[in-house]
Amino acid sequence: MRSRLSFLILCFSLFFAAQTLSAEVVVTYVPESSLTFEKKAFQNGSMKFMVKLGTLTFNDTDNSFFDPTLFSIDTPIQFGFTGPVTWWSDANGKVWDAEETLFQMASYCENNQTWSWLNQADFENSLASWANGSVKFNPFIVSLYLVSEQGADIYPDSTDTVTGCDASYTLTTGTLGGFNIVVANNNSGHYSGYEYISVNGQELPEDGSAPASDTAYLVGGGTTPPPIIYPDSDEPIPDVEYLLSILDVTQFTISDAFEYGKAKVAEASLTLNNSQLDTNYGVKITFTNTLDSTYFCLHLNGQVNLYSIPYTLLFGGEEVEAGVPIDWSSLTAGDNLKEIEVTNINEARADVAPAGDYSDTIIVNITPNDTY
Repeated sequence: MRSRLSFLILCFSLFFAAQTLSAEVVVTYVPESSLTFEKKAFQNGSMKFMVKLGTLTFNDTDNSFFDPTLFSIDTPIQFGFTGPVTWWSDANGKVWDAEETLFQMASYCENNQTWSWLNQADFENSLASWANGSVKFNPFIVSLYLVSEQGADIYPDSTDTVTGCDASYTLTTGTLGGFNIVVANNNSGHYSGYEYISVNGQELPEDGSAPASDTAYLVGGGTTPPPIIYPDSDEPIPDVEYLLSILDVTQFTISDAFEYGKAKVAEASLTLNNSQLDTNYGVKITFTNTLDSTYFCLHLNGQVNLYSIPYTLLFGGEEVEAGVPIDWSSLTAGDNLKEIEVTNINEARADVAPAGDYSDTIIVNITPNDTY
């Protein structure tokens, strides 16, 4: 397994001030750049044959929202793919025939590793199994899949040699349209009232109606994917991609970080693409500031020559020394999260600080390790 030997630099700022933020849910959808079938554990550990369509990420400034729901548009409940399946073997091994088998759409919550079928007849599908309650995950991350109704054993493994038919799967029943996202007005579920949430910057009508354009499941906005392959053991394994984002909780109460207290200020999210499910990965993550000093300070109005308040930065509970790499290990396929906190603020120095906004800009650098 190879890893992409590159680094990423990302800047974010910490603030504390008297004002508060209004609640807002921001949703992004990233479709898969290429589609590949895989065998993966589904509900109750049953193995299914599935293809990932894309990933939804919900970020909420209030850290709480209700019943996120996908409204499907021009999307059937069942899909049919025609491609190689095996029902029996002869003296030469598995016998392959091109047949249509059925699939349904499903969601996978990356936060608590739960699956849900998206097969409601009204095409209104809750993305959380606790649909009527408050979603406390921030970010809330959901991946969308097409999942086989049959078990995975009738489909090829990467080590199988398929003969007698094309070694790919063509969508022959159903097409993929698009979708919109809503959240409920309260904990009674979206059936008791909801509002549309912009996905990837969708323009929302002021009257609360559905957006004029929905979000496509597929790259490029098409409704029918090209023939989809399954992993071939002879194909080269693509480089692992490390996608870092800082989910910035900009406001915090300074008294929470006095002395040994801790205040969460952000969360680091590291997504691994093209990674293997049974492999652990690691990176070196480094935090520095614009002064390139060995310690961190909040500065009045963000200006380094004005009054400053020193603080200690924590990453996953571990004290950060500016410029010194920290091992972030045991990374797995999908999304990996760690909290960023502030602590050890001197109460006496904060009490005599001139009025104003205090901030610090931090540069985050990651460098992948070899896999192990």
